[in-house]
Amino acid sequence: MKIKVLTLNYQDSQHAQDMLFLLDNYALDPMGNALFWEPRL
Repeated sequence: MKIKVLTLNYQDSQHAQDMLFLLDNYALDPMGNALFWEPRL
């Protein structure tokens, strides 16, 4: 399974925060960053 992980500090970026609602797969790390990953197509 190919996984692409992107980190965005949603607290500093309103756009990144909005993206949370557009993605099914995400998690928040202890630093407050949003971790996104895409499932294999």
